[in-house]
Parts: sequence; structure tokens; C-alpha cells
Amino acid sequence: MRTSKRSFFPSKEGKFNEWQLGVCKQCVADAAVWKLNAEMMTQFKNLSALANTLYIANADTAKKNKETRLYKDATFKALKEFIRNVLYPTLKANSLVADVDLVLMGFPSRGFTAHEPIPVPEEVPVLTTDVGKHHGITVYAGLKQKTHLTDSQRRSGIYGFKLKYLVDGETVWQELTSTSLKHTITFPAEYEGKHVEFIAAWVNPRLQEGPWSDTVKALIN
Repeated sequence: MRTSKRSFFPSKEGKFNEWQLGVCKQCVADAAVWKLNAEMMTQFKNLSALANTLYIANADTAKKNKETRLYKDATFKALKEFIRNVLYPTLKANSLVADVDLVLMGFPSRGFTAHEPIPVPEEVPVLTTDVGKHHGITVYAGLKQKTHLTDSQRRSGIYGFKLKYLVDGETVWQELTSTSLKHTITFPAEYEGKHVEFIAAWVNPRLQEGPWSDTVKALIN
């Protein structure tokens, strides 16, 4: 499997899609044995399925357009961030996952098999939003000037934040995890003019949540 020089992902989009589907299938099959976090697996399965659906749809020249391409690109980016920043570190830190399994799935080999206890975050994130172009909204966990966690935050157990959002007219909250202090979500064109609510909580490397923030609303343009 050929990968890009800067990551372990296959460099071709089609190969990456095939690879991520295989990784997801493997994780689902061994989730009980590896005792993988149920919420993390739900997020992975949802992102994986959506990425595959959009990849197939954009392969149809009669259906694809700029909007569908942007939505697909944003979904692939979110999936790669999730695999790189959440899934792989979780698998690597899990002593129940054999090193050979990591390598067979296409991940780099780990250099350790155990980890120390990690505190659960006690802080409450303060959310702000920026409404951008192409129906995108950027959510910041903290000050907009800061996009990376501080050493103090990491020492307190903060690994990233879990973000949940609900669009007007929908009943199921969507969720994702980011290890940056900001995350941009690109919504479908038909969501234009709708409000979306956001809440967030800091998480540690095991995705254990701290207290949830107040709700913040934004309008999709």
C-alpha cells in the first residue's frame, strides 16, 4: 500500500477510501475484544459510511458538482483527522490491540504497550463560532487566537474536545472529536438559512468527557 510522505494514509483518494473501509470493518469486528469506546466507534462508522457514500456519488459525473465535491472533501478531511488524532492513538495505547494488528491495518508500529492513568478534564470549554463561506461554520473551544492546546491543558488531561451539533428540524445530535481548538463543519447547501446548536466537552486521550459547555447557536449561510 503506497502512502504519502507526510502520513500513513494511502495517497490516492480511491485507495484511501478502500483502506478506511477495511480499518472500520476490522475495528467493528474486534470492538468487543479490544473494548473500544462505543461512542468513538459510532462516530467512526458514521464518518466512514458517509465518506464512502460521497466518494461513490462524486464518481458519477452526471451528479457531482462543486457543492458535492466540497462536502466530500470536508468529510474526507474530518475522517482523516479522526483516524490520525483519535482512532490511531486510542488503538496504539490499547494493550489489547496487538502490534501486528496495527501493522496489518496499515498503521505504524507502536513503541510501547502500556500507559499511565489519565485524569478526566474538569474545565468547561467556552464556545465561539465563525460563519464562513460554502455553508461552513468554524467552532472554537476557547479563544480564537489559540488553535492548539497549551502544556497546562495537556497536563490537566485535556486531549481535545467532543463537539455535538443539532440542525433545526433534526432530532439526532451529530458528534465529532477534535484535537485542535477549532473545527470547521461544512453543511450541505440545502441547510442554508437554518440554525445549528453546538455544545462541547473536553476529553482526555481515552475520550472520557469533562463537563459540557453552554449551548451556542449559529446560522448556516
